[in-house]
Amino acid sequence: MCVPFRYYTKEKKVRLRFYVNLPKGSYKIKFTRAYVTHSKRIDPKLESEDALLEQKLLKHGYFEEIQKQYSWKDHWQTPKLRKEKLQTNSKLRDLKKYNIQDIINEEISWERN
Repeated sequence: MCVPFRYYTKEKKVRLRFYVNLPKGSYKIKFTRAYVTHSKRIDPKLESEDALLEQKLLKHGYFEEIQKQYSWKDHWQTPKLRKEKLQTNSKLRDLKKYNIQDIINEEISWERN
């Protein structure tokens, strides 16, 4: 039942290992259904209180106030410096349409309709 297996190491030495070779019909793999191993009891009053606080946070103005108090950062919004940079880039793109002499002589009207 034991099968010898010869292999070379990094130092180029021959080593010998033995593996157990079991016949196919000697074992059977059995699958069982998963079941709950852990459970936790939660007080329903605590759950309702948590839900109430979550609802309050979703109201208009509450989240901003808490954000000011605890100085949380909202990473999903673009920062002010990035917004300013985007605005200046868009204005520069508009300026590239015109010749430099026209801009210097102020022949272009910057007013919007």
